[in-house]
Amino acid sequence: GDVIIAVNGQPVDAETSPAQLLVNYAGQEVLLTLAPRPPAPEAAQAAGHTLPADAVSAVEAVAEPMEKPSKRTGKKRPKPKANQAQADSAPAETPHDSLSANDAQEQTAKEPPGPRLAVVKTLRSEAAARYRAWVEGNRRQVHEASDGRVGYVHIPDMSATGYAEFHRGYLAETDRDALIVDVRYNGGGHVSQLILEKLARRRIGYDLPRWGSLTPYPIDSVAGPMVALTNEHAASDGDIFCHAFKLMKLGPLIGKRTWGGVVGISPSSPLVDGTITTQPEFSFWVEDVGWEVE
Repeated sequence: GDVIIAVNGQPVDAETSPAQLLVNYAGQEVLLTLAPRPPAPEAAQAAGHTLPADAVSAVEAVAEPMEKPSKRTGKKRPKPKANQAQADSAPAETPHDSLSANDAQEQTAKEPPGPRLAVVKTLRSEAAARYRAWVEGNRRQVHEASDGRVGYVHIPDMSATGYAEFHRGYLAETDRDALIVDVRYNGGGHVSQLILEKLARRRIGYDLPRWGSLTPYPIDSVAGPMVALTNEHAASDGDIFCHAFKLMKLGPLIGKRTWGGVVGISPSSPLVDGTITTQPEFSFWVEDVGWEVE
C-alpha cells in the first residue's frame, strides 16, 4: 500500500508517472522514495491529522523545519534575577511532558511515518511475473473450488523451461484425489515423451516405513484421475502431447482444437546478415490417425 513519490530523486506527480522516470533503466538498480499511503478522509480525521494535498507536500509535512539562529547584537545581556535564573535553568516543558505515558503513546501513534528509501533492481520484462501470478491464481482457484482435493499444473512449453515448470507443480500435486494438466498456450518443443511417461505411472501400492510417512509406488505417480486442458494456442509438441494424452487413455481432453502444426524444422542455416533459413525436416505419424495430427 505504500506510494512511490520519487525515482532516483526525481519526484512523481500528476504529470510525471513512475514509468516515465524508469525509461532506459531496465535491469538496473534504482533508488525509490516511498511514503505510506495517505489514509481515507474519515480515518485521517479520526486519527487527528489532515491529509496532505499531494505526495510532495506529504514529504514536506513530515520534515521538521530547522530554526534559523539569531544574530548577535553585541549588547551586554542584563543579569537575570534569582527567580528568573531558576526558571531559565529549568528545562522547557515539552508537549509530551504534560501528557501521561498512554497519552504520549497515542499521540505518537497518530503521527504519520515519514518517507523511506529503497534500492531495487528493475525487471526487463513483466512476462515471467505475470505468468507466475496467472498460474498461482489458477492453482488457488482449483484448490478452493475442490476443497483441496484436486491438483493443478500448467506446462508452458515442451522445452527445458516447460519441463522444469511441470515438475515445479507436479511434485506438489500428485497426492491429491485428482489432477488437472493444463497445456493451454503450450509453445511446443521436444520433451512431451518425458512428461507423458511421468503421467502414465499408475499407482499400485505404497512403501510404509516403521517411522515416517507413506511413499507411493511408483514414486511421483498420480493418486487419482486426470484431465487435460488445451486450446488453439497449443502447438507443435503441444499438439502431440494432447493427442497422445487421449491415445494413451490418461484421461479426457477438454478445450478447443489445437494449432495443428507438428512438422518440425531445424534452424541450422545462418546467413551473413544474422537471420536463418528453415525448411520442413521432421513429420509425425501416429497409429490411430496416421499423418492427420498435422
